[in-house]
Amino acid sequence: MDDGPQTEEDKTKMTSKPYRSLIGSLMDLACGTRPDISVVDSKLNRFLENPGGAHLNAEIKAKKVGITYDGLLGTELTAYTDADWASNRDDRRSVTGMMILMCGAPVVWRSTFQKIVALSSTESEYMDLSEFIKEVVWLRRLLKDIGAEQVDSTVIYEDNRGGIALAKNIGYQARIKHIGIRYHFIGEKVSTGEIELVYETSKNLLVDFLTGGLSSKMQRGCGSLASEKDKTLRYLVARGNMGPKIETSN
Repeated sequence: MDDGPQTEEDKTKMTSKPYRSLIGSLMDLACGTRPDISVVDSKLNRFLENPGGAHLNAEIKAKKVGITYDGLLGTELTAYTDADWASNRDDRRSVTGMMILMCGAPVVWRSTFQKIVALSSTESEYMDLSEFIKEVVWLRRLLKDIGAEQVDSTVIYEDNRGGIALAKNIGYQARIKHIGIRYHFIGEKVSTGEIELVYETSKNLLVDFLTGGLSSKMQRGCGSLASEKDKTLRYLVARGNMGPKIETSN
């Protein structure tokens, strides 16, 4: 559902509303201290030219809580990535969510629409992995330059076994030629030991909220995971209400 203004009167009324300013503020928060609202900001940003009342009234309960890093946890990177499949009903592009943690809190996060349409959920996850590994490789090199070289492989948690199998060159190859060679470099990064792909169930995957928002049920479930994941989840759990899931066509 578009939820945009249906009449000229509604359009005129919306032009007097500070919608762009609101989006700008949300973008600053999403980029700086609120990874949990990245998906909301991404979806609302698509209505800049023709916002409706429903978009304006999508309340984000942003708490004034900054990111806290614990130096005792070390500088080893831990990464999480996820992708839905064809969630945008207008053009059927999928949403990618990614997060890299260091010292117990996020240092990189993103929620974006994929550039091309995936033909299956496995393909969507595979394309998501390829883009995410670029970020991981870049960050590993940056840390090496500043004296915090990553000795071991960076573990990337993923909830799609098919995507992991593709990345490890286990079957499927004849079915994905149309994706493009640029996505196949991830097999090289896995074979050289820079990256290790590990399966994790969706309910335990930290970035699931970056592809569709964080439901209250999922928030409650995070509490039991905090002890299992040590401090990697405490940042997210401590935030309380992390904002609503915005139901739009985009």
